[in-house]
This record gives sequence, structure tokens and C-alpha cells, in this order.
Amino acid sequence: MDRAHIDPSPNPLLTAVMDALPAQVAVLDASGQITMVNQEWKHFPIEGDAAAGIRQVLDGKAPGFRCEFQHSPADPATGGGWFEMNVSPLDKLARAGALLTISEITERKREQEVQLRDRQLLHDIVENIPISVQLKSVQDDYRVVMWNKASERMYGLPRSQAIGRTVHDLWPRAMADTMQAADAELVKNGGQQDFADRPSQTRHRGEIRVHVRKVPLYDAAGRATHLLVIADDVTESKRDEEGAHRAKDLAEEATRMKSDFLANMSHEIRTPMNAIIGLSNLVLKTELTPRQRDYISKVQTSGQHLLGVINDILDFSKVEAGKLDLEATDFELEKLLDTTGSLLSEKSHAKGLELVFDVAPDVPPHLVGDSLRLGQILINYANNAVKFTDKGEIVVSVRASERTDKDVLLHFRVRDTGIGLTPAQIERLFQSFSQADTSTTRRFGGTGLGLVISKQLAQLMGGEVGVESEYGKGSTFWFSARLGIGTARSRE
Repeated sequence: MDRAHIDPSPNPLLTAVMDALPAQVAVLDASGQITMVNQEWKHFPIEGDAAAGIRQVLDGKAPGFRCEFQHSPADPATGGGWFEMNVSPLDKLARAGALLTISEITERKREQEVQLRDRQLLHDIVENIPISVQLKSVQDDYRVVMWNKASERMYGLPRSQAIGRTVHDLWPRAMADTMQAADAELVKNGGQQDFADRPSQTRHRGEIRVHVRKVPLYDAAGRATHLLVIADDVTESKRDEEGAHRAKDLAEEATRMKSDFLANMSHEIRTPMNAIIGLSNLVLKTELTPRQRDYISKVQTSGQHLLGVINDILDFSKVEAGKLDLEATDFELEKLLDTTGSLLSEKSHAKGLELVFDVAPDVPPHLVGDSLRLGQILINYANNAVKFTDKGEIVVSVRASERTDKDVLLHFRVRDTGIGLTPAQIERLFQSFSQADTSTTRRFGGTGLGLVISKQLAQLMGGEVGVESEYGKGSTFWFSARLGIGTARSRE
């Protein structure tokens, strides 16, 4: 409706004021007819609750009226969206009727919807998170204003019995006094509080252990308004942790007892075995018949074999119990290899095998470390090579890498031309109480502990072990060890 048809001669000043307003403005007479509008005015169908509200104001039954509505016109060009309507009586202006203003609030409604979605999302997150989330009002004596589902489950306390309560309403007095003092101190000093393993009372489970974090929340003016409390029930994890510690202690105690038993038994058996070997050696130096010499030789060989098994068990028990300490003394690599060759020469020559030592020129001849344990690994590897090789050669090689002024990483390799290993057999090597093939054990002898001990000794020396093999074509067992460099000059 055009303004000229509503009021052909409006007051110019009133018209100017109304046109300056950012809202749509209309003046209604006592009957509800529009008598004046500003230039922002657009025709809206006013009906339903809006029409009833206007009538209440015009009849003097209401001091005013406000409502929000959504307008979707048939022609979108005429404008649609959310609007707010306010109606005020004009009786105080000595004129019957009402002043009607309509403001567009579409953007505000969108912002409200976004805020509502955000609040709902936050609410859903807080309600479904598996840890307790509580909110206390600082201005209202730290009364609880939020208590999520996890809090209900953790403390056995329904939300209806927690909201509006103080710590003294919820907890025993001594605990409540401590909590209230801590809350006040946190609000005063700021920051956050963490309690890693704090006892707390519940109504249905008795005492539990909780991890608690408290953080104050502030308004735009920087005033602390609320205290956020996040609590996680760690009772079960603490029990599991304590149980794991107990199990670990029991396992370590069992290992220690087993190692002590093996060590004691090994010593008890080794003493008479040394006597058997020594006495049989003395007997072999006397005049014997061929048959007697054969018997005594077999006794001596069997004794030496059994003594080797006992030594392996003793070393294994020491390493497993962490009681094997390595020495750090000066030694010559050449002498170590000579000793190894002497111990192997008889067995290798008996089988017609060639024993070769290959040392790279850059390997230091003077080293610092435990030569006895280093030789033990070499002899173990080389003995196995001789044992499983019927023809060909055994090559012991030494190479150096990662050299510094003080130490060097040496790589030892023992290559044979024996029966070799399958991939499945390689997988079982270097494992406690495991052998590559029980059939070969029955044929060649051995306990399977030698490689395990070699691996543990190499690791104690800062190195590693491994094997490369192809079935039927021989094997190469290797290990590395980090050794100090002796004070004598290295080989040129």
C-alpha cells in the first residue's frame, strides 16, 4: 500500500524521523488500520498470534507485544527471512492506536542457530566422553552446574543429586575442606591443578583412584566464573599396573632362583667331572691294553663333552640373571686367532678340512675387551662349522668399520662349505632352548645353547649376530663387537 493512500498529509518532521529509522515502522489506529508507514515498510500479512497480540495492545489488555516470525513470500524478490515485530501502545502520546516496528533478524537467527548447534555438539561431546566432566560456579560457592553421564557412572551419583550441590554436600568433610581450599587457591592464582593418583569416595564402589585436572574459566572481563573439573577413573589401571609389577617381581625372583639353581648344580657337577677327566688323562699315560685305552679314551671324550654342556648351562644362567660381567683388558687379536686355530686344528685336520684366517689390513692388532668371551663366540661358531662340514674349508674373516680414536666395530665371519640351512631352520636359530633341526642334533650332538650364549655375549659387547645360508651350499655365521683400541700402534 502506498504511503499517500494511507496519510496524504503527514507531519513532515514525523515523516523524516520515521524514514530515518532502520526498521519498518507503521502507525495503527484504534481499529487496527495502518494510518502511516515509513519508506522501509513492506506489506506483510499479519495474522494468527501476531494479529491477536496487536489486538491485545490496542484493547489495552497488554502493555506491549513482541514476536519473531519467518516470512517466505511468493515472490522472493520482495524479501523474505526472519523478522522481529514489536508493538507499543500510543495512548501516552494522546493518540489512540499502536506503533508497530518490524526488524529483519535473519543474520541474528543464523548466528543463534550456529551457536545452538555448537552448544548441542559440545553437550553431546561432554555427555558421551568416557571421563567425568564437572563445572562449578565460582560466584555461587562453587556449586555444581554440570555433571555428565560419566560422572554419574564414576561416583554413583545421579545428576539430579549433584547439580546445585557444594563439595560439602557431596563429599566427607575432611575431603571437602581440602577440595574447597584447593579450588579457591586455583581461582586466586590461576593456571591449572593436576592430581595424578588421588583417592575419592563413591556411593556404590567405595574408594577409587582418580586422575584429576582443574582449570578456571574466565569471562570477557577476565573474571573467573567457573571451574572445570575433569576426572578419570584410574582404579583398574592402577590395579593392573600393581599386578604387572607383582608378576614382574615374581618372574624375576623365579628367574633368579632358576639361575642360582643352575649355577649351583653346574658347579656341583663340574667338580667331579673335572676329576673324571683329569684322572682318565692320567690313566691314559699308564700302560694299558688296547681295549682298556679305548674305554678310557671314550670316558675322557664323554667327560669333556659333558663338561662343555655344563659350561654352556652355567654361562646361560649367568647371562639370563644379568650376572655376567665383561672384562676390559688389552689383548692381541693375532694371539686370540692362534688360540682358536689350535683348538680347531685337530678336528679340522681329522676331517680333511682347510682352516683359513683372513684379517683385513685396517683391523687394529691391539685391542681392549674381553678376549675370553670373544674367543668363546669364535670357537662356538668355528666348532659348529667343523661339525657340519664334511669337505672343503672353514674361513674365519675379520673386518673393521665405524672406527674412532678410542674404539672400533669389528665384524667376524665364519664361513663353511657344509650342509647349510633352510629358511625355516634359520628362523629358529639364536633362540633359547631351540635348535635348527633335532635330527641333526641327534647326528652331530649339541644342546643348542651355544648360539644363544653367543648372541647374548655379542649384544653385551655392543654388537649383533646373524647367519647367511643356502641349504646344501654352506653357511656363514657372523657377529659384531665394539672393542677398544689398544695403546700400541695399529697395523700399517
